[in-house]
Amino acid sequence: MKILHTSDWHLGKSLDGISRLNEQNIFLDEILNILEREKIDLILISGDIFDSPLPSAKAENMLYRYLKRYSDGGKRPIIIISGNHDSSEKLEALNSLSMDLGIIFIGNINTVIPEGRYGELNVVKSGRGFLNVELNEEKAVIITVPYLNDKSVFSNIEGEIEEISLQRNYSKDIGNLLNNLCLNFQDDSINIVVAHLFLQSGEPCDSERELLGGALLVNTEDLPSSPQYYALGHLHKAQNFKHKYSKLSYSGAPIKYSKSERNNKNSVNIVEVKKGIEAEVKREYLSNPKPIEIWTAYSPIEAIEICEKNKNRNCYVYFEIHCENFLERDLISNLKKIKKDIVEIKPCFNIEEMTIEETEDLNTKTMDEIFFDFYSYKTNRVPSKDLMDMFNEIMKEGELDEAN
Repeated sequence: MKILHTSDWHLGKSLDGISRLNEQNIFLDEILNILEREKIDLILISGDIFDSPLPSAKAENMLYRYLKRYSDGGKRPIIIISGNHDSSEKLEALNSLSMDLGIIFIGNINTVIPEGRYGELNVVKSGRGFLNVELNEEKAVIITVPYLNDKSVFSNIEGEIEEISLQRNYSKDIGNLLNNLCLNFQDDSINIVVAHLFLQSGEPCDSERELLGGALLVNTEDLPSSPQYYALGHLHKAQNFKHKYSKLSYSGAPIKYSKSERNNKNSVNIVEVKKGIEAEVKREYLSNPKPIEIWTAYSPIEAIEICEKNKNRNCYVYFEIHCENFLERDLISNLKKIKKDIVEIKPCFNIEEMTIEETEDLNTKTMDEIFFDFYSYKTNRVPSKDLMDMFNEIMKEGELDEAN
């Protein structure tokens, strides 16, 4: 069986307010070309298909349009699990419409997919957390583990609902769950796990670092070795792990979603697997239509020169400007006029050496200018337009209250 494994599409996600829909269209077209060229039998999507539980209409329309093309009228089935950014209920609500197309959404560990035909895919047996399927004269058992937080409700092997305190030992509980689910594996079938989780040894990017301080990490040693392949989602950097007789792989996000991801090589996985044999995994790399870059200048004049020189380059920019004093708003405005898609301008100065006396006389500045400088002083960042608009609105309300 030839499988395409992908994850973390984050449809609808922006880059600090800048829409990425055009780039998302590009990678979705690339995936379609790969599906047809590689003659893929089955698609596995390991969560975070949307960036929000309440995605925009444009993001939803994009998903439905491409999934319909990907499935090819049910000839190329698709199995999708939910991630921590998805709404499990919203995804599963689509199952009533997607069955004929061979598209299955699994939002919860306790979801039971009805047996029957889903396009060319025949679900011959199912239960909480697993599917026994037949496709193109091949049999497969697919364990499905959507994102599980510390309050998730698990099912034990007998099918009874059991609540487990995951904060006690999340990793061992996940391992026990998977060991129980893997009892459904068969000697004459392809045996695969699809899961949205954070391996303790995985390398995260900025968007996942907030989870590092919690307990929701999984040690590979707690995982069963019986699966031939783990199709993992959650981490945006593509990476592989060897675990006894299993291959664990994050396909990674298909585009770069933060400046910490700017050096990632975005990809999807092509997985060829036969019963009883370790899966063969090949990375299929995607294009980088609009890179994310960090530019550095050591004076306002140099910053303008850099922008003029590179204004026609198609890239997102995080600009770091070393300076002795606060950046003037006119400079920031001019830089953004010269070079489109500047995401952030960050003044870099030694705050410890600065004193209030070194700034301009406050009596010569308006309140929004004072706030602008104070915010920059405290955070070493330039306030966004939305924040400045909010501040000015608050000031206007205060002036009205005083007048009354």
